[in-house]
Formats: sequence, C-alpha cells, structure tokens
Amino acid sequence: MKDAIWEIREDFDALNVFVLTNMLEKVPLRPDITVDEVVKIFRLYQDFINARYQMGNFEEDGWKQHEQICRRSLHVLLYGVIERGNGHEESFC
Repeated sequence: MKDAIWEIREDFDALNVFVLTNMLEKVPLRPDITVDEVVKIFRLYQDFINARYQMGNFEEDGWKQHEQICRRSLHVLLYGVIERGNGHEESFC
C-alpha cells in the first residue's frame, strides 16, 4: 500500500510543481531567485505540512485545516512577510 500511496503522491506532486512552475514563469521574479529554487522551497513547505498532518497535529477538521495551511504557506512563499518599500527588505539577509 505504501508504494501505491507514493505513486499517487508522485502524480499529485508533479501536478503541483507543474502549476507552480507555470505560474512563476508568467511573473517577474527577483533577480537572485530562480524558478527551481522556489519549487524546491515549495516542496520543503509541502513536506513539512504533510508530515505535521500525518503526526495528527491538527484539530477535528484536519483536512480543511491542512488545506488552509497549504494555501497560506504558498502565499507567504510567493509574497513574503515583510511589506515592500519600507526600507526593511535588505536588513535581514
């Protein structure tokens, strides 16, 4: 059964990467960021969230909460957390 799950997950992961890559190719990225880097970071986010879900660290409506966290994490990945234009962009790196 584990192999069947991995096979299904592989197809789902490939779809997610395809959609993300397609979206990223249509927008300007920062010059120091590549599409491949964003995909790798996205996959790390996804693995962490899925591992947390599997550990049962969600409440009763776990699947709904899982999806909300996935969407929010993708939003943070794509748009960041620091408001642009306030002079703080470079102070942390």
